[in-house]
Amino acid sequence: LIGDEPVLKMNDKSFRIYSRNMARPPQFLGENSSIVSSLVSEGCRIYGAVENSILSGGVIVEEGAIVKDSIIMDDVVVSKNAAVYTSIVDQETVIAPGVTVGVCGAGKDSVTVIAKGSNVTADVAVSE
Repeated sequence: LIGDEPVLKMNDKSFRIYSRNMARPPQFLGENSSIVSSLVSEGCRIYGAVENSILSGGVIVEEGAIVKDSIIMDDVVVSKNAAVYTSIVDQETVIAPGVTVGVCGAGKDSVTVIAKGSNVTADVAVSE
């Protein structure tokens, strides 16, 4: 969906997509935020950097945080100066300040997966 020519054509009238509407507020982008080649859903608040990623509703990326090559589900918090690389993070998870999840540039054959409702703190090693 985030490529220059996505395989799935969202405007194809013969292929209808039905989804629920959570009636969240619009996205908020902080003054120093950066978003490149990404989908950011309603209710997200972005203060850090997001690249080549998909963010579901209500995600918060705090100042200094990085999300790259990842899929982040509903209501996840990526805390200040944390980093998420090549990962799938399930809903209601908190990535603590300064924690790194995944490996930068790991590629599609090495994806880190974080379970729903996890609290990933500095004393937890998370990669591959």
